[in-house]
Amino acid sequence: MKLPFEIKMPDLSENRNIIIIAAACLLVIILLVVLIATGAISFGGQRDADAGPDTDRKGDTVFYYETGSRAVFGDLNGRLMVASSLGASFYNRDGSEVFTSVRPMDWPVLSTGGGKAAVWETGGDKFMTVDSGGIDMDMKTESPVITASLNEKGWLCLCTEDSAYYGVVTVYNDKGVAEYKWYSGNGYLMNAKLADNCKDMAVLTLNTEGSAIVYYKLDSEEEQARFELDGELIIDICYTSAGDLAVLSNNCLRILSGDTLKAKFDFPSQHLGAYAFADGYTVIFCNESQFGNGGSLITLNDSCEVIGLVELGKNVDVIATCGSRVATLSADVVTEYNRALDQKDCYETDTGTISIIVGSDKSVLALGKYSAERF
Repeated sequence: MKLPFEIKMPDLSENRNIIIIAAACLLVIILLVVLIATGAISFGGQRDADAGPDTDRKGDTVFYYETGSRAVFGDLNGRLMVASSLGASFYNRDGSEVFTSVRPMDWPVLSTGGGKAAVWETGGDKFMTVDSGGIDMDMKTESPVITASLNEKGWLCLCTEDSAYYGVVTVYNDKGVAEYKWYSGNGYLMNAKLADNCKDMAVLTLNTEGSAIVYYKLDSEEEQARFELDGELIIDICYTSAGDLAVLSNNCLRILSGDTLKAKFDFPSQHLGAYAFADGYTVIFCNESQFGNGGSLITLNDSCEVIGLVELGKNVDVIATCGSRVATLSADVVTEYNRALDQKDCYETDTGTISIIVGSDKSVLALGKYSAERF
């Protein structure tokens, strides 16, 4: 019997593939909406802090350099300085070589500042400074070098051993002329820094009671101030842009004005790992345990106030900064942040990376033993 009208169901067997594809597309759309709404993914701008590295990303430039063993690296006016057992080499960021100096050093150390790089041999007497024009100062010191530092004006604090004292600091101006000499009669000389005004000097010493910082002016032989920390090891010091002194120990960051404590940030239950002093802030990574994996990455301003804090499940090997940009290296993974530690990028390198440099041109150099990859 024929009905006036007939509702005919579609033949599902003929349209099964179309239905499956449509259902899958709908599921993907729903999933994307949920992920975007929860902030799990985003398009452009900040990457999620827990996102893994971009393993497909490649550097826009890869170049090679000849180094010996124990290579160390530095940023010299946006260019790359490499020191190794073969000597020191200077490269543009595209990999073209500026010059090479054959100064074999078994254990080279490199420090930069004021458009110059200081290169010396640990426990040796070979020392030189380099600028964009080549070798600026080349000398054989009278006694082994302890360490050296350059301020932003290119003035040098050279710390050396001495047979009659606990160490000697010699200050050279930007022309390489000695301006001041200080002998440590109380405490082993560890480091010395000159303020950017080229007038004030802070000297770090170590004695049986702990660490001490002694202040001098280059126009006087009189001690200006002293700050002592009994039972505590000061790891590094750095003048801030305001002329105060940032003092980093194994469990605390302090800001000093002479012998006056202006600010303090404690991390007594954690172990200090990598760190970097930057313009207006300090970046530190603290492990939860000495041999554990993971910890806290923290940025602190010059008042020891927390700017940013990120808990990481991996250790940070190297921290590099330039302006407000921060980059970390964990194994072969580079992560880029801003000063507040909002993650901006994360990628895996192919160079067997041992160090990184953040450039003023917004690039990052991932440095391996024999090659550099520019991102």
